[in-house]
Amino acid sequence: MTSRLEQRYRRLLMLLPASYRRRWEDDMAHTFLECVGAEEDTEDAAYLRDHGRPDGHEVLSVLTLATRLRLGGVDAEPRSRLWGDAIRAVALLGLLFHAVMAATEIGVMPWLADEFSPLPSSPTEPASGLPGEAWRLASDSVGLFAIAAFIALAVNQPRPARWLAVVPLAAAWVARIYEAVSLPGGTPPGAWLIVLVDTALVLALVAFHREAPPVRTRTWVRAFVAGVLLSPLHVIGLWALPVEQDVRFAALDWPGLCALSVSAAGIAYLVLHPSAAVRAAHWPLTLLFLGLAALVLRGVSIADHVLRGGAPAAVMAVCAAEAVLLLVVCMPLAVLAGRATRELRRSPADMTT
Repeated sequence: MTSRLEQRYRRLLMLLPASYRRRWEDDMAHTFLECVGAEEDTEDAAYLRDHGRPDGHEVLSVLTLATRLRLGGVDAEPRSRLWGDAIRAVALLGLLFHAVMAATEIGVMPWLADEFSPLPSSPTEPASGLPGEAWRLASDSVGLFAIAAFIALAVNQPRPARWLAVVPLAAAWVARIYEAVSLPGGTPPGAWLIVLVDTALVLALVAFHREAPPVRTRTWVRAFVAGVLLSPLHVIGLWALPVEQDVRFAALDWPGLCALSVSAAGIAYLVLHPSAAVRAAHWPLTLLFLGLAALVLRGVSIADHVLRGGAPAAVMAVCAAEAVLLLVVCMPLAVLAGRATRELRRSPADMTT
């Protein structure tokens, strides 16, 4: 008869892929019960069988194994490898975006302070509710951690990258909580959503486990350099676009930049994918994940405008246009991602671990 302890442990093992459980579940359950002494003929063992639960260390061990199997590495089954590669690419692209934006913010600090005379005065930023220059300095300093986190990940040091990425994430949570208690209307829903997306991004770093394929350092460092070189386009857009300032800030705010960046990447992939489909099967799934996240961010930002009593028609139009563009790009990406997943589902799933 199966004890309650064994039932609880087997429920925990449901986190593992079905193919792995079919092969190893009984052995794992027997080993666990033997290690905790639940199979002995004593009163303590009987009590443990009825009232015991897997401890925190065992739960963490199973969670780690489930992550490694479901977000597969070099020798994983094809479907797990696809999902693992997609999540790792999401994490890399997300950290790349944050690192480029942090470098941009640090680079334009003299301009924002109107201390660089060759350039015209910077545009006035919308009020954030945060405590002035002290917070701006702290925010820019935290940006260095975002840059360091991306560089650490790009040079195949995922553990330091996780700790470095936590610093700007924690600062973002502090900022949102401060706004929630200090602003009359509290923190807008869009701001909370941005922090939640960033939290998911940091959690995605668990996909860089010991069996994950190495990051192509040269490729990602080049991508960072290219992003920094292109970042002045954002600054020029904020200052020089021939539209009203409210429209410029709406088009190029954080959700807008995410929408435009993912749309550009998706269009580039759709144009180039016939020659890259074999060696980059995870990219449609990666870009679909990013596209859906950016679409939700843009949609919630539109809802924020509505909740605040509306916005000029031009602001709503540009936000809606970015959302429509993103939706149009995501549709063929979803088709390609579904096709790749179906092809892997038809392939044999040989568990080698």
